[in-house]
Amino acid sequence: MRKILILFIVGMLFSCTDKPKQNVKKQTMKRYITKDNFFRGFLFSEIKKSMSLSDFEISKVDTDSIIFHQEVDPIENIYGSPLGNDTILYFVTYSAGSGAYKQILPFWIQGNRKVEYVKFPPVTETDYMGHDSILMKNGKIYRSFPTYKHNDTNVKPTGKVKTLIYKPEIINDSLFFKIELP
Repeated sequence: MRKILILFIVGMLFSCTDKPKQNVKKQTMKRYITKDNFFRGFLFSEIKKSMSLSDFEISKVDTDSIIFHQEVDPIENIYGSPLGNDTILYFVTYSAGSGAYKQILPFWIQGNRKVEYVKFPPVTETDYMGHDSILMKNGKIYRSFPTYKHNDTNVKPTGKVKTLIYKPEIINDSLFFKIELP
């Protein structure tokens, strides 16, 4: 009886060492659809490749032409704001790292239905280390973040919060983001 029990335990141990085949995780796709007539005909898609990387694409539905395609951090939020006869869509992404940095991807949708990606100015503040929050109010973008001393680690902010305010402006048929004082 003892031999059978030992053989049973040994057999169980050897059978448990085989690792099961891991299932390949399927990529998930999110489509952002607005109810506003101004955006009809455009498809905004995010294909999550991993926890920290997505394929982001804007295309025209009627022609299947791709307007913008880039690998980005996952999308956290979307804001829309009118600017005269035009509209700006802001896609806010977040990084998966310890700093949780945000990136803003603005798309200028002009009255003639032309869509243009406009580079948003990077944060150049020396006391910036991520952990920022983005808010849209009255057509302006408010980016707030905890400040850090020059040699601080990402764990020890100074306790102060800085806010940068960006206002979109069209100058000579180009879209720019002007930083305003709080």
